[in-house]
Amino acid sequence: MTLMEKYKISPTSSHQMFVSAVHRYLIWASLGPSCWRGLELLADAQGIGPLRQMTEITRKISAGDYSGRSHGLPRRGGPAAAAFNRMAEGLQRIEQLRKTMVIDVAMSCGLPDQHSRYLEAIGDGVVLPSKETFDLLEEERSAGTLGRGYFEPGQGRCGQNGPP
Repeated sequence: MTLMEKYKISPTSSHQMFVSAVHRYLIWASLGPSCWRGLELLADAQGIGPLRQMTEITRKISAGDYSGRSHGLPRRGGPAAAAFNRMAEGLQRIEQLRKTMVIDVAMSCGLPDQHSRYLEAIGDGVVLPSKETFDLLEEERSAGTLGRGYFEPGQGRCGQNGPP
């Protein structure tokens, strides 16, 4: 004897209760991920979005592009975004100073050497002495003497003693 027969329970009503419970649980189970995704999008917009943006800008900075800036939300990412932007501006300024220094050193060291190479080439007969060549040498000599003050006084090209 089964319990349904013992307590006189209709099999159709119990089956109906089972089916409605399964439907109810399936509806809640399908709504759960949707609600979770909605909360995830809200959290992304509020706090994680600026962090992802800063991560992308950091990748660009490591590749040599120092122009990226973060635009964080005032409540969540504002102070971090402001500090990040100050850091990016400092890195951009340092990179510009480095490039300027490399150019200045190259001008100070390279032009006098190039001047002497032209003179050697004229002496060897590789370059013909012409007015254009001498004008070029004079122009390079003028530019080369402008950069000599970057190194210690009384020294020649790039720290070597003696005349350039």
